[in-house]
Amino acid sequence: MTHKLLNGWTEESHQRKASLVASGHDLGWTTWKSLNRLRVEQGRCKALMKVWNYTTEDTCSCGSVQTMSHLLECADAPRCSPEDLAEPTPSAVACARYWQNDI
Repeated sequence: MTHKLLNGWTEESHQRKASLVASGHDLGWTTWKSLNRLRVEQGRCKALMKVWNYTTEDTCSCGSVQTMSHLLECADAPRCSPEDLAEPTPSAVACARYWQNDI
């Protein structure tokens, strides 16, 4: 009886953990990490790197200030919306993959 309860508890705890993981976790670590950074608007964009004194330059390749929200609408990259990031849609995945080595 105890063994049966213990196995059930173990299986349930793993199921709950999997449901707490943000969507897109099956896309690979670097893409998933980038999706999450874009979702919460915290990452290594040039504007934040300047705030943190890691660089003196905050300009994107397109000429605008490179903030986390700018990354979603940059003319040089695939565009997506915050709503796209929640799913994630193919446009959000393309945006995350474009920026994954930069943020």
